[in-house]
Amino acid sequence: MHANASETVRLRLQRHASQGVFQGLSETAGRRGKTTFNFRWLMGQEFRLLVDPNKQLLVAQKLLPEIETYSFIDRDLRRFVTGRSDPALPSHRRVDADLFSLTYTNRKQTVSLFGGVPTNDYAYATKSVLTAINDLFAYLHLNHINYLHENFSLPEE
Repeated sequence: MHANASETVRLRLQRHASQGVFQGLSETAGRRGKTTFNFRWLMGQEFRLLVDPNKQLLVAQKLLPEIETYSFIDRDLRRFVTGRSDPALPSHRRVDADLFSLTYTNRKQTVSLFGGVPTNDYAYATKSVLTAINDLFAYLHLNHINYLHENFSLPEE
């Protein structure tokens, strides 16, 4: 099961890398079957995706720095991420909570997205977490552009 989970995620990420969506894809095998994938993506930022087959988790680690817990932006982003499972969303943007339970977490003012993979469908989980991250950054562009200017050096023009 461990190799299959990591292999599935690897193949999905490699497909994006070969299409030029990601740059610098690398991976590190960790203890107890964990694998961490690193790649550059949105706004040239480094992203880290952890696969933990023992806990049936896929984690997008340390996505957003400097988000004060329970601040306006923190509460807004929590609502946004929770809304990714809303049946009103188009199916290609919606996360099926039975296949991948997406959760927002803010620890030490750093946001990560956790996802449980109860059915071991890591292809679906990978697609879902990447879509959620892309949608999250699009949402930030629309609703919290100052945050992106301050924390991701996004030009103001």
